[in-house]
Amino acid sequence: MKAVASRHDVALYDAVRRVSVLKENQSSDAEIAAAETALKEVLAQQSSISEAGLLSRLHWWTVEYGLVGDADAYHLFGAGLLS
Repeated sequence: MKAVASRHDVALYDAVRRVSVLKENQSSDAEIAAAETALKEVLAQQSSISEAGLLSRLHWWTVEYGLVGDADAYHLFGAGLLS
């Protein structure tokens, strides 16, 4: 709950969301291409990963591709594995 997000996290979220909204609304190819270019520019600016970014990656791998248990008695767990 106390993980700190960076300005880059917010900019990345906004850029990804814009691309997603434009594609979902079947916007023009030029609008989508401009949004994708902007997203690539935001990705290129990343110098380090914030605490919130690290936590979100941990969450992603735990929820999507997780293992539960120990080395002798483990169970596959996660939506990515089940699909």
